[in-house]
Amino acid sequence: MGRFGSPNVDKMKAKGDVDGLMKALHYQEDYGVREAAADALVKIGTPTVEPLIAALLDSDSDVRKQAISVLGQIGDARAVGPLMAALRDSDRDGRRWAVDALVRIGVPAVEPLIATLKDSDSDVRRWVVDALGQIGDARAVETLIVALKDNVSYVREAAANALKQIGAARTCEPLSAAHKRMVLGINVVQSRTSACTNQS
Repeated sequence: MGRFGSPNVDKMKAKGDVDGLMKALHYQEDYGVREAAADALVKIGTPTVEPLIAALLDSDSDVRKQAISVLGQIGDARAVGPLMAALRDSDRDGRRWAVDALVRIGVPAVEPLIATLKDSDSDVRRWVVDALGQIGDARAVETLIVALKDNVSYVREAAANALKQIGAARTCEPLSAAHKRMVLGINVVQSRTSACTNQS
């Protein structure tokens, strides 16, 4: 990055210049440079993980989101803990990007996500439920069944959606029970339980 023009991302990528590419994520004059730097960091892969984790604390929300996205695409399990923390990012889009990144990482994220379903923040619980549903690991089923009784309606609805996405046969009975108790409200749960009814 010099005084006479935009950062030469291709040159930095060819040299494996992680520090230079991390600086390019902050380039204000051209968002395309930021995107190109992010793509280059994905291509370099593992050596970029620690600097990207550090960037999750950057004051610039766009830099944080780019770092979240790149970590998800690289898929290194070291990023799971920091990405879990990013579920509390002050930027709503950043939280959604963190969910997407955890889904991309997949199986290594399942146990930390399950543990976080006890969080006192209902928004965090909702993001976690969404991620577990998209990952589709059956280990989450029992915890998601418990989440059908969450005291916040949108968490309950997200749990029903997640169980439907996982599609385990043992989810049908709890969903039907939730329907009978009207835990979620009749319209929401009927749409979730219809798939179970159709299996019988």
